[in-house]
Amino acid sequence: MKILIVDDDDACIQSLADMLENEHEIHAAHNGEEGLSMFESAHYDLVVTDYNMPKLNGTQLLRAIHKRSPDTRVIMLTGFADVENAIESVNAGAYAFFRKPLDVKDFLATVVDIQKEMDGQEKDKSSQARLVMEYARLKQAYEALKHLLDKQMREAKAQGHI
Repeated sequence: MKILIVDDDDACIQSLADMLENEHEIHAAHNGEEGLSMFESAHYDLVVTDYNMPKLNGTQLLRAIHKRSPDTRVIMLTGFADVENAIESVNAGAYAFFRKPLDVKDFLATVVDIQKEMDGQEKDKSSQARLVMEYARLKQAYEALKHLLDKQMREAKAQGHI
């Protein structure tokens, strides 16, 4: 997966990158505005963002991301977790909300769940594309057969067989 980490704390970015870089392509931004700019110039499967950042906070970033790409998963992180922040993030479309310091096991399990969902969606899209192609092929065969039958019917009528 291509993951964008957005956090104003370099140590947090490095920690997350260290956890994820063996399995995923990691990119980082140091504030919400930079993160949004990077998101607008490239596709990311997952965005992991801090809630409390200058310029553009995590929820504002989340809303801007979902306006451009509703299917992009966003995980919200915060060192100042309260129920209101969590509710605001989830209502804005956050896939998950984690307090810092992270429970690494739960965080990584969430990333794996996202990967599995995305793999399933790709399979669904691939299956749907195959069905569309098969439908088009069958429709073409039907039209060709119908044309042939219509032609034979006209010839049979012309010859007085019908």
